[in-house]
Amino acid sequence: MAGSWLLGPDTGGQGERPTAVLVAVHDDGAADSSPGSQTSLTELRRLAATDGLTVADEVVQRRPNPDPATYVGSGKVDELAALAESAHADLVIADRELTPGQVRNLEERVGVRVIDRTALILDIFAEHARTSEGRVQVELAQRATRLRRNASELARRRERTRTRRARNQVPRCRSPATPTPANRRCSTGRPAPTPRSMTCCSPPWTRPSVGSAPAI
Repeated sequence: MAGSWLLGPDTGGQGERPTAVLVAVHDDGAADSSPGSQTSLTELRRLAATDGLTVADEVVQRRPNPDPATYVGSGKVDELAALAESAHADLVIADRELTPGQVRNLEERVGVRVIDRTALILDIFAEHARTSEGRVQVELAQRATRLRRNASELARRRERTRTRRARNQVPRCRSPATPTPANRRCSTGRPAPTPRSMTCCSPPWTRPSVGSAPAI
């Protein structure tokens, strides 16, 4: 029977086999054994059966690459949610490794727990580990998988944040296309920037009063 790490402590009833729905993305130009192919889905069904799960159905979308936010497209997500509800599924299993963001978005849209092939395999090892050393090794592998995915997701978020900041940054000096009179100075008293060097202080520009000395 699938473990609580996979399903959660309150999933499924006493003596009942949890139900799962498979979801996959397949590129028609990829190899026959690639994720989403019939060979790969058959293997995933066998892995689910080994972990004590009953596979109710599957959703496959043909596209070159998975959706970065929800793994499959929005229409397929709606189809997956309806199928999971009608089958009273306990979880959805993706035939490819998912990012934490994809897992979170799918769970919000579908309404059940979402895992991937790697999590399923680790749960099988956890259920069949008999020695204390084996259980510790599996738990370490599970924690390492979570840590690696969270670190990858954090790096992607930081990169998106840097990109947004760079895109929204407003230039602090005037455009080289608009010449600045030579007798104008910055509010600090330094000379206004020339078209070749626009790294002066920030606006506003001020014209020094007659007879006043520049600030030092």
